[in-house]
Amino acid sequence: EPEEFWAELQGIIEDCKVKRKKTLTARLIEEDEEFLREYSHIVATKLEEKVKELEKAKDCLENSEEQFQATFEQAAVGIAHVAPDGRWLRVNQKLCDIVGYTAAELYKMTFQDINHPDDLVNDLAYVRQMLTNDIQNYSMEKRYIRKDRTIIWVNLTSSLVRDTSCSPKYFISVIEDITAHKKTEEQLLHAQKMEAVGQLAGGIAHDFNNILTTIMGYGELM
Repeated sequence: EPEEFWAELQGIIEDCKVKRKKTLTARLIEEDEEFLREYSHIVATKLEEKVKELEKAKDCLENSEEQFQATFEQAAVGIAHVAPDGRWLRVNQKLCDIVGYTAAELYKMTFQDINHPDDLVNDLAYVRQMLTNDIQNYSMEKRYIRKDRTIIWVNLTSSLVRDTSCSPKYFISVIEDITAHKKTEEQLLHAQKMEAVGQLAGGIAHDFNNILTTIMGYGELM
Protein backbone atom coordinates (compact mmCIF):
# COMPACT_ATOMS: atom_id res chain seq x y z
CA GLU A 1 0.00 0.00 0.00
CA PRO A 2 1.28 3.54 -0.77
CA GLU A 3 1.05 4.67 2.82
CA GLU A 4 2.98 1.65 4.07
CA PHE A 5 5.51 2.04 1.28
CA TRP A 6 5.96 5.71 2.12
CA ALA A 7 6.34 4.97 5.84
CA GLU A 8 8.93 2.28 5.06
CA LEU A 9 10.79 4.64 2.73
CA GLN A 10 10.83 7.37 5.41
CA GLY A 11 12.21 4.85 7.89
CA ILE A 12 15.01 3.87 5.50
CA ILE A 13 15.88 7.54 4.85
CA GLU A 14 16.02 8.23 8.61
CA ASP A 15 18.23 5.17 9.14
CA CYS A 16 20.59 6.41 6.41
CA LYS A 17 20.77 9.84 8.03
CA VAL A 18 21.53 8.30 11.40
CA LYS A 19 24.20 6.00 9.94
CA ARG A 20 25.74 8.91 7.96
CA LYS A 21 25.74 11.03 11.11
CA LYS A 22 27.37 8.28 13.14
CA THR A 23 29.98 7.73 10.42
CA LEU A 24 30.73 11.47 10.26
CA THR A 25 30.92 11.70 14.03
CA ALA A 26 33.28 8.74 14.19
CA ARG A 27 35.47 10.24 11.47
CA LEU A 28 35.51 13.59 13.27
CA ILE A 29 36.40 11.89 16.52
CA GLU A 30 39.21 10.00 14.80
CA GLU A 31 40.47 13.20 13.19
CA ASP A 32 40.26 15.01 16.53
CA GLU A 33 42.19 12.24 18.23
CA GLU A 34 44.88 12.40 15.55
CA PHE A 35 45.02 16.20 15.88
CA LEU A 36 45.26 15.93 19.66
CA ARG A 37 48.05 13.38 19.38
CA GLU A 38 50.01 15.64 17.05
CA TYR A 39 49.26 18.68 19.17
CA SER A 40 50.32 16.85 22.34
CA HIS A 41 53.53 15.75 20.66
CA ILE A 42 54.31 19.33 19.56
CA VAL A 43 53.51 20.71 23.02
CA ALA A 44 55.63 18.03 24.70
CA THR A 45 58.53 18.80 22.35
CA LYS A 46 58.22 22.54 23.01
CA LEU A 47 58.03 21.96 26.75
CA GLU A 48 61.10 19.76 26.63
CA GLU A 49 63.01 22.44 24.70
CA LYS A 50 61.82 25.10 27.14
CA VAL A 51 62.88 22.99 30.11
CA LYS A 52 66.34 22.58 28.58
CA GLU A 53 66.54 26.34 27.98
CA LEU A 54 65.49 27.04 31.55
CA GLU A 55 68.03 24.54 32.90
CA LYS A 56 70.74 26.16 30.79
CA ALA A 57 69.70 29.64 31.94
CA LYS A 58 69.68 28.41 35.54
CA ASP A 59 73.21 27.02 35.16
CA CYS A 60 74.40 30.30 33.61
CA LEU A 61 72.73 32.26 36.40
CA GLU A 62 74.30 30.08 39.08
CA ASN A 63 77.72 30.43 37.43
CA SER A 64 77.29 34.21 37.18
CA GLU A 65 76.20 34.42 40.81
CA GLU A 66 79.16 32.28 41.85
CA GLN A 67 81.58 34.46 39.87
CA PHE A 68 80.02 37.64 41.25
CA GLN A 69 80.18 36.31 44.80
CA ALA A 70 83.84 35.33 44.38
CA THR A 71 84.71 38.71 42.86
CA PHE A 72 82.71 40.57 45.51
CA GLU A 73 84.25 38.74 48.45
CA GLN A 74 87.84 38.48 47.22
CA ALA A 75 88.20 42.02 45.86
CA ALA A 76 91.24 43.96 47.07
CA VAL A 77 89.01 46.95 47.89
CA GLY A 78 85.91 47.34 50.00
CA ILE A 79 82.63 46.94 48.10
CA ALA A 80 79.15 47.64 49.46
CA HIS A 81 75.53 48.00 48.40
CA VAL A 82 73.95 50.88 50.30
CA ALA A 83 70.24 51.75 50.45
CA PRO A 84 69.13 55.29 49.51
CA ASP A 85 68.56 55.97 53.23
CA GLY A 86 72.14 54.97 54.08
CA ARG A 87 71.61 51.42 55.37
CA TRP A 88 74.27 48.86 54.52
CA LEU A 89 72.63 46.15 52.40
CA ARG A 90 75.64 44.07 51.43
CA VAL A 91 79.33 44.35 52.32
CA ASN A 92 82.41 42.30 51.53
CA GLN A 93 85.08 41.15 53.94
CA LYS A 94 87.62 43.75 52.79
CA LEU A 95 85.30 46.57 53.85
CA CYS A 96 84.85 44.93 57.24
CA ASP A 97 88.65 44.79 57.59
CA ILE A 98 88.93 48.49 56.65
CA VAL A 99 86.38 49.79 59.16
CA GLY A 100 86.87 47.14 61.87
CA TYR A 101 83.20 46.09 62.06
CA THR A 102 81.71 42.71 61.22
CA ALA A 103 79.12 42.43 58.46
CA ALA A 104 76.39 41.74 61.05
CA GLU A 105 77.32 44.93 62.90
CA LEU A 106 77.33 47.03 59.74
CA TYR A 107 73.88 45.76 58.71
CA LYS A 108 72.51 47.40 61.87
CA MET A 109 74.16 50.74 60.98
CA THR A 110 74.15 53.37 58.24
CA PHE A 111 77.11 54.77 56.35
CA GLN A 112 76.59 58.05 58.25
CA ASP A 113 77.51 56.24 61.49
CA ILE A 114 81.14 55.72 60.45
CA ASN A 115 81.63 58.98 58.51
CA HIS A 116 83.81 61.71 59.95
CA PRO A 117 81.46 64.64 60.75
CA ASP A 118 83.59 67.11 58.77
CA ASP A 119 83.20 65.05 55.57
CA LEU A 120 79.53 64.10 55.94
CA VAL A 121 78.09 67.33 54.51
CA ASN A 122 79.91 67.02 51.18
CA ASP A 123 79.13 63.30 50.96
CA LEU A 124 75.39 63.84 51.50
CA ALA A 125 75.40 66.65 48.94
CA TYR A 126 76.75 64.22 46.31
CA VAL A 127 74.14 61.63 47.36
CA ARG A 128 71.30 64.13 46.85
CA GLN A 129 72.63 65.04 43.40
CA MET A 130 72.64 61.38 42.38
CA LEU A 131 69.13 60.80 43.71
CA THR A 132 67.87 63.77 41.66
CA ASN A 133 69.78 62.40 38.63
CA ASP A 134 71.99 65.50 38.40
CA ILE A 135 75.10 63.30 38.43
CA GLN A 136 75.62 59.60 37.67
CA ASN A 137 78.48 58.90 40.08
CA TYR A 138 81.06 60.64 42.23
CA SER A 139 84.46 60.05 43.80
CA MET A 140 85.94 61.73 46.85
CA GLU A 141 88.54 61.36 49.56
CA LYS A 142 87.02 61.23 53.01
CA ARG A 143 87.60 59.97 56.53
CA TYR A 144 86.00 57.04 58.31
CA ILE A 145 85.93 56.42 62.05
CA ARG A 146 86.85 52.80 62.73
CA LYS A 147 85.32 50.69 65.47
CA ASP A 148 88.43 51.31 67.62
CA ARG A 149 87.80 55.09 67.12
CA THR A 150 90.91 55.61 65.00
CA ILE A 151 90.48 57.78 61.91
CA ILE A 152 91.41 56.47 58.47
CA TRP A 153 91.38 58.01 55.01
CA VAL A 154 89.53 56.31 52.16
CA ASN A 155 88.84 57.00 48.51
CA LEU A 156 85.13 56.46 47.86
CA THR A 157 83.62 55.92 44.40
CA SER A 158 79.84 55.59 44.33
CA SER A 159 77.20 55.04 41.64
CA LEU A 160 73.42 54.58 41.81
CA VAL A 161 71.47 51.57 40.50
CA ARG A 162 67.86 52.22 39.45
CA ASP A 163 65.00 49.83 38.71
CA THR A 164 63.00 49.60 35.47
CA SER A 165 60.83 52.55 36.56
CA CYS A 166 63.99 54.65 37.23
CA SER A 167 63.39 54.61 40.98
CA PRO A 168 66.59 54.41 43.11
CA LYS A 169 67.38 50.89 44.31
CA TYR A 170 70.82 51.05 45.92
CA PHE A 171 74.26 52.61 45.68
CA ILE A 172 77.34 50.62 44.69
CA SER A 173 80.24 51.94 46.75
CA VAL A 174 83.89 51.04 46.22
CA ILE A 175 86.09 51.98 49.18
CA GLU A 176 89.89 52.00 49.06
CA ASP A 177 91.97 52.55 52.18
CA ILE A 178 94.47 55.35 51.41
CA THR A 179 95.62 56.05 54.97
CA ALA A 180 99.20 54.97 54.25
CA HIS A 181 99.23 57.07 51.08
CA LYS A 182 97.95 60.06 53.03
CA LYS A 183 100.68 59.65 55.67
CA THR A 184 103.32 59.45 52.95
CA GLU A 185 101.84 62.53 51.33
CA GLU A 186 101.93 64.41 54.63
CA GLN A 187 105.54 63.38 55.19
CA LEU A 188 106.43 64.57 51.69
CA LEU A 189 104.69 67.92 52.27
CA HIS A 190 106.52 68.29 55.57
CA ALA A 191 109.84 67.52 53.87
CA GLN A 192 109.05 70.06 51.14
CA LYS A 193 108.21 72.66 53.77
CA MET A 194 111.45 71.95 55.61
CA GLU A 195 113.36 72.18 52.34
CA ALA A 196 111.71 75.52 51.59
CA VAL A 197 112.56 76.77 55.08
CA GLY A 198 116.13 75.61 54.61
CA GLN A 199 116.41 77.39 51.28
CA LEU A 200 114.94 80.54 52.82
CA ALA A 201 117.31 80.35 55.76
CA GLY A 202 120.25 79.79 53.40
CA GLY A 203 119.24 82.82 51.32
CA ILE A 204 118.89 85.00 54.40
CA ALA A 205 122.26 83.81 55.73
CA HIS A 206 123.90 84.57 52.39
CA ASP A 207 122.43 88.08 52.30
CA PHE A 208 123.35 88.64 55.94
CA ASN A 209 126.88 87.42 55.23
CA ASN A 210 127.21 89.96 52.42
CA ILE A 211 126.06 92.75 54.73
CA LEU A 212 128.38 91.52 57.50
CA THR A 213 131.36 91.43 55.10
CA THR A 214 130.73 95.06 54.18
CA ILE A 215 130.45 96.05 57.85
CA MET A 216 133.67 94.20 58.71
CA GLY A 217 135.45 95.91 55.80
CA TYR A 218 134.43 99.35 56.93
CA GLY A 219 135.37 98.38 60.48
CA GLU A 220 138.88 97.50 59.38
CA LEU A 221 139.22 100.78 57.50
CA MET A 222 138.06 102.68 60.57
